Amino acid sequence: MKSENRAGTRINRMLAPFHQNQELIRKQALKF
Repeated sequence: MKSENRAGTRINRMLAPFHQNQELIRKQALKF
């Protein structure tokens, strides 16, 4: 359980910036 939870948090840390980039790309696309 602990090892799976650790992997889950690692994946969340990797996906968090990705989701933020998606929002930035969406805002920039609206500017164009």
